[in-house]
Amino acid sequence: MKFSSKSKKILLAVICSLICILLVIWLAVSFFSNHSDDNGFPFGEDENIRELNWFGEETYSELHETCSDKDINGLQPLLDDIEHACSSIYATTKEAEKDLGKLYVFSAIRDTAAREEHQIYFITGKVSGDNAYLWIKYWQRVYDTTGKEIMGRGSQKEMIKVRIAAEEQDGKWVATKTMQGP
Repeated sequence: MKFSSKSKKILLAVICSLICILLVIWLAVSFFSNHSDDNGFPFGEDENIRELNWFGEETYSELHETCSDKDINGLQPLLDDIEHACSSIYATTKEAEKDLGKLYVFSAIRDTAAREEHQIYFITGKVSGDNAYLWIKYWQRVYDTTGKEIMGRGSQKEMIKVRIAAEEQDGKWVATKTMQGP
C-alpha cells in the first residue's frame, strides 16, 4: 500500500498532534503529583478529603459556616487562653494539664524546653447558649537552651487544624475537648 506525499504529511501531522497532547497531559500529571505534602497527599481536594475523613462530615462541615461578630467577641477570651497555652512551657503533662485544663495539648511539654514560637489563626466558631466551638489552625516550634529544635507541630506552610469544644462555666469559657487534625 502506497501513501501519497499529501497523505504522509497528514499522517505525520496527526502523529505529532497526538504526541503533543500526550506530552501536555504528562506534564500536567507530573506537576500536580510533585506538589504534595509530607504524607504524599496532593494539596487541594485530596487534603480536604483526608481532613473530612479525620473529623467526620458533620464536624468538618462547621468549617464552612460563617461566624458572627458576636460569636467572635464571645470567643475571644478562649482564643486568649489558647494563645497563653501555646506560649506555656512545662516539664510534665501533669503540670500542664493542672494549669491549662484541656488546652494543655497546645503547650510545650519538654523538660529541656527553653523557648517556643507559634502562630495561631482563627478560622470560625459558634456560640450556642452555654456551649461553643471554635476552629483554629496553628504551627509551633520548641527549642532547647542551645537553640536546637526539640519539638514541632505543623509548619508555616502546613498548619494543623484544631476544633475546640467549650462550655461556659461561671461566666468563663472552658475547653472541654480538643480535636487536632491529621
